[in-house]
Amino acid sequence: DRNKADAVYFKIGALKWLRRYAEAEKAFRDDPDVQTNLKVWSERANVFYEQKQFREAYLYESGEVLEGRELSEQQETLKENLKTDTEAREWTSVALRKMRKLNEARAVMTDALTNLGRKTNFLGELGSIHYAERDYDKAIEYFDQAIEINPYETFALQWRAASLRKQGNRDAAQAELKKALDKVPYGTRLWEEAGWLAFDGEQFEEAIKHVDRATKLDPYVIARQFYKVEALIRLDRADEALDVIKKLDERFPNDAEIMEQRCWFHLRFGQLEAAKDQVMKLRASFPDTALSLNALGGYELAMRNSTGAAAAFREARNLVDYEPQYYVNHASALLRQVKLPNEVGRLETPRRQELIAEAKEIC
Repeated sequence: DRNKADAVYFKIGALKWLRRYAEAEKAFRDDPDVQTNLKVWSERANVFYEQKQFREAYLYESGEVLEGRELSEQQETLKENLKTDTEAREWTSVALRKMRKLNEARAVMTDALTNLGRKTNFLGELGSIHYAERDYDKAIEYFDQAIEINPYETFALQWRAASLRKQGNRDAAQAELKKALDKVPYGTRLWEEAGWLAFDGEQFEEAIKHVDRATKLDPYVIARQFYKVEALIRLDRADEALDVIKKLDERFPNDAEIMEQRCWFHLRFGQLEAAKDQVMKLRASFPDTALSLNALGGYELAMRNSTGAAAAFREARNLVDYEPQYYVNHASALLRQVKLPNEVGRLETPRRQELIAEAKEIC
């Protein structure tokens, strides 16, 4: 029933943007009849992606989750359709890129270009892979190819400007953004990049204005609000920064990402009781997630329990092995346990060396 599939697809999408992920997943589970519909399946995969569960998103978009099991006729059809669907191919690559598996992502996109045609989303994704490798010249080449096909492709326009910014060519990036915004004044991606350009130039008031413009156009991308928080902190307006986080908390209650960010905000300003409250909420609602463990590790580190912090960060790493910050946090917790050479007794020396060696290996 196509109408039913469309209804479930839009329901999952709406719940996803409202960050009501458990309800979105339930909407998928509750309708087995439409689970093999390509649009519904991919939207369910994107629910994983928005929660930063990139491995799960990859397994669904690529169809690997269907491997090694006896499949129904509908599942076999779905599996084949995923191989030729342009959005599924793109998001397979995006998930791999987010996991830092850049060569695998490039292989997926190269194959897609060969077999499915020269699409703007494929070219933009290839540009993003080179951007992740800091090969900004090559990234710009691919973004230019996407813009040549569609001059209004905001993804390519945004990341072309970002590549110029990363090269230190701020004037060119500014000029590119002005031209792009003249063409697409409601492009939220473009206003976000304008915010980053201002932020990198330490024009924090200007950065906030641009982020606010992007947020007004699309209030559901909360990462932009965290950029605003950082800009306010740089302006010594921490109370306003906390208000931004509180408003997010009110709009999206019981959200793991917001709670983790709020925990780290409180830790940054030495507000340990407030940080502890966020850790307890995370541990109660999301006990076995990397976000919860990372917040716990940060709190334990602030409480000078470096051993407990290292254990929490190690668990976070084991769950999400592609997030660099978890490695940095784990190494930092290990090094906090290292005593100065003149403080170490003869029996403690091997342990000191072990901690340093483990931290080096992690980094």
